[in-house]
Amino acid sequence: MHNAPKPNIDELPTKAQLRRSTILASIGAAVIAVTVYLPAEYAIDPTGIGRVIGLTEMGEIKVQLAAEAEADRLLDEQRATSSPLRTRRRAFWTVSWVCSSARPMRKRRRTLGRTP
Repeated sequence: MHNAPKPNIDELPTKAQLRRSTILASIGAAVIAVTVYLPAEYAIDPTGIGRVIGLTEMGEIKVQLAAEAEADRLLDEQRATSSPLRTRRRAFWTVSWVCSSARPMRKRRRTLGRTP
């Protein structure tokens, strides 16, 4: 690291060359963002190249998965904030309905001391 010789001032790029390189790099980054990144991540394809390459389909899948994850999160949040008493009542009535529908109760005759 320390044994590299110092460059001469003549070998360093000029301000104009640095400016030109920065502008070209920015343009390249913008082109890559529009043609590759947006279709692959967000299913936004302004040029149509993402559909040809197959990146737009991948982006649509990601958007769909994100929507499903958000719906699951909202459902879990709703379940967490529901009343425990209400949940217990619902569970009791569900269990009692299942038990009563599984084996119907028979009516017992009252014999009033008589044997049947």
